[in-house]
Amino acid sequence: MARTALNTSDVKIDQPAPIVDPKDRGGEIVEVDRSLLDGDYAERLAFMEEPVTIEIMPSGGDNPPTHYPVWVNGRGGEVLLGGQWVTMVYLPVGQPLTLKRKYVGVLAAAKSETVRHDAPDQRAATLLNIPHRTVSAACNFMVLQDANPRGPAWIAELRRRKF
Repeated sequence: MARTALNTSDVKIDQPAPIVDPKDRGGEIVEVDRSLLDGDYAERLAFMEEPVTIEIMPSGGDNPPTHYPVWVNGRGGEVLLGGQWVTMVYLPVGQPLTLKRKYVGVLAAAKSETVRHDAPDQRAATLLNIPHRTVSAACNFMVLQDANPRGPAWIAELRRRKF
């Protein structure tokens, strides 16, 4: 397997623009990445079943999580233990884990959004609150091994997207 040096915390996440005029929000329509639709469906399914070794990085704070939940279509993460795939709903932090790529994708795409409101002029007759949204990653992990050369770009693209 190829050694991969990808730390998801190094991938910048696209941030949404502030909503200046609530009447002119535009749509929250996200256009599908056309490259996901190209190619053979069976090839894409096989790509998502490939094993990838990661290590979930511990987060800071007073009470950091020791495990992260992961599900795909109602099934917990499939981890390779002793040569067999074992289902684990909560993945431990700080340990190398070999997962199927589809579960790594869930971790890479998991994000949270916070909203902060600023009023440009507190003395104005009509206050206009300007929401500022910040998207951040739910968890960071290091890719230790990924045999597929397309893997790092795929993970970086999932992490980069704001939605």
